[in-house]
Amino acid sequence: MEQEYTGWGRWLQSKFVLGTARRIYLVIAAFSLLVAILAAAAVVIFQLWALKPAPEVPVPEARTPQPVSMDVSTVSRSLLPPTNVRFVPKPITGPLDQTDVVGYFDADTPNGLAAFPNDFDIFGGPDAAQFERVSVTVRYPTRIVVRAGLKPSAALLATINQAVSGGTSVQPRYTVNVVARDRFGNTTRPTAVSFSLAFGGAPTASQGAGTVQMSDLQVLARAIALHLDPAKTPTYFDQYRQALRVPGQCGTQDDNADFLRGFKASFNALESQLTLSTIEPFYAGVCAAWEEGASKELAARQASETARSEAMAKNMTLQAAHEVEELGLSVSKHIALYIVGSAIMAFLFISLFLAFLAIENHSDALRRAVEAIADRKRD
Repeated sequence: MEQEYTGWGRWLQSKFVLGTARRIYLVIAAFSLLVAILAAAAVVIFQLWALKPAPEVPVPEARTPQPVSMDVSTVSRSLLPPTNVRFVPKPITGPLDQTDVVGYFDADTPNGLAAFPNDFDIFGGPDAAQFERVSVTVRYPTRIVVRAGLKPSAALLATINQAVSGGTSVQPRYTVNVVARDRFGNTTRPTAVSFSLAFGGAPTASQGAGTVQMSDLQVLARAIALHLDPAKTPTYFDQYRQALRVPGQCGTQDDNADFLRGFKASFNALESQLTLSTIEPFYAGVCAAWEEGASKELAARQASETARSEAMAKNMTLQAAHEVEELGLSVSKHIALYIVGSAIMAFLFISLFLAFLAIENHSDALRRAVEAIADRKRD
């Protein structure tokens, strides 16, 4: 009976328990091996991803300083006399007294008008006898100046007051001949300026219209002085010294190649128009053109530096994000390596159990063979 129980137990162990254990261990071993392979592949992918360089935005090249160009047209405008000579009337809404004015003269000029009383002169005209030239304080948006204006004569004053008192609204038109002068003495030809005065109502906006080795600076100053005074009188030396002072007056150095190039180009282009009376506005125009060109170059340089700074700041942000990404990849890679190691250890451990089971199965087979041989001998 005991022998039968033992045989049945061995059959149960070999056929069911050990077979089931082998199948479970085999599935676990295969799963561990699969996990190890997948984790190893993840390690390779993370490593390759970490080798990817950080993204960068192209940084613009630093702007090479360009020569400052001077517009000769800016210089040439300084040699022109005032233009658009006009009379700006004032409203006449009530009776006037002997001190009231009816308007002032104005004109356009890059050099600025001369100070009163040299800004405007009246040279006759059909209605010149009806007015007297006086000073008028004019308020512009950015400054207050004194301009030449007109005060009505006694006869015109009586006419105006009579029309205002009688409630009559009239707009007679007047014409005077005017010469305008800028602060360097450039004058216009006598220009007929017509305007209307509105008595008792709003004035009209009518306006009249008018038509050792010498340095480069020393060479240029000499050429200018010779042009202005070929006889080399004392005026020649005064003009030579004045030309040498121009770079300082324009706020730059005597050896500034860009300035001297523009200065010389302006002189060559306008030489035929330069005289002792126009040389000062010419120098003022040179300074204005230099300031305009230098401002443009400075603005372009600042725009270039701003673009470079923005690109470098963006690259720093991208680099920081890349470093964070690399840190995440490094952590993920170490986790994957840990999984690989754990899966391999599990696979080896289970393989050891499978080996024991195989040995047990082999021993059971040998035991059955020996028992079979012994049974035959007894028979």
